[in-house]
Amino acid sequence: GARRGAPRGAASRWRVLAGRFDRPLPDEHLLRKRAARVARGRERAACAKASGGTWLVVGPARQPARRRVGRHVVGSRPHPLILPKNAPGADGADVKVKAPAVALTQHPLALEGLFDLARAALEGEQLGTDDTPDLLIVSISATDRVGHLFGAESPEALDLASRADSALADFMKLLDSKVGRGRWTVTVTADHGATPGKRTVRRFEAAPFDSVGNLSSQQIEAWIDRVLGAPAKGLKGVALSVDGGAVVFDPAKLQALGLTREAAARIVADSAFANPWLSGGYTADDARHAGAGDPLLARVALGWYPGRSGDVLLLTGADVFYDDSARTRAGHGGPQRGQRLVPFLLYGAGIRPGIYRQPISTLDIAATTARILGIEPPAQCEGQARYEALAP
Repeated sequence: GARRGAPRGAASRWRVLAGRFDRPLPDEHLLRKRAARVARGRERAACAKASGGTWLVVGPARQPARRRVGRHVVGSRPHPLILPKNAPGADGADVKVKAPAVALTQHPLALEGLFDLARAALEGEQLGTDDTPDLLIVSISATDRVGHLFGAESPEALDLASRADSALADFMKLLDSKVGRGRWTVTVTADHGATPGKRTVRRFEAAPFDSVGNLSSQQIEAWIDRVLGAPAKGLKGVALSVDGGAVVFDPAKLQALGLTREAAARIVADSAFANPWLSGGYTADDARHAGAGDPLLARVALGWYPGRSGDVLLLTGADVFYDDSARTRAGHGGPQRGQRLVPFLLYGAGIRPGIYRQPISTLDIAATTARILGIEPPAQCEGQARYEALAP
């Protein structure tokens, strides 16, 4: 298939894959030229529409508002749009986005531009016009960015979710028109869940003394120094880096403390279970020898890459997420159920309607999609096709 990422500054960082299985892949250069023409046209239209535009969040009528339109309220949370410096209509200055302003990738126009490109791919590639199966993958990223920025339960996230729902409904109607009713299938899923916002947690879940919200790498680095006894020897910065809970030690600092990498990792991992911001920690050695006795460790081991995953992996506590920005209101990466559960919806041709309550993994998506297309799953696929949801 042809994978296209929009150039920096476009209305969205699009990721669309459109392929036909009965023909060889076109030259990558030609693919880029063709996709670039589509992207430039959509970008000009979007940026012309966006210049000076403000996102007026639409929410349910019970929310406080400045103006009511029908059953909804508009304008209670205006977010001015800041264009990238290289986008048509911008002034060429560096982007400096401060609340309540949003960047183009955090604006509803990114969602509109994405589905513009999906429609162009559908029509330009003449997908679904013959009996050979075609695959179109659309990655909606604006909802992710807005959810991180404002919180999963914020009016902004709910507004964009509603817009995404309407955009998908319109695209499905287009599929009926261009491809034909009963001749297409859609899969809807996500890559992760999210922690609820701090305000929601404080109101409904957490006690006043609970540790909730964002946990910065600077906080973790200072804590690691303390548990390893660095301040007593006039040292700091024992952790060379902390990224998403993955800790890499500074060998020189460990030597000054008289600790081996393995010993330091064990101390930090064990101490994590007593940290109110964390739910635990695992070392590289733990991941290499993961067994069935610890389901959480087994999941950690699936994502562990020797040499890249660091010396220790620290897992956040309930309603805690890793982020260094005070503006970010939601995150993920922890072991909690809300962060791990995602939807997996199938609709259309070849699908048996129903609700299936069996355990399922995201690894099953590729295998199930392959069966819907009538092809063999990739040789390296570790998932299983969900035959219970597929029509005979």
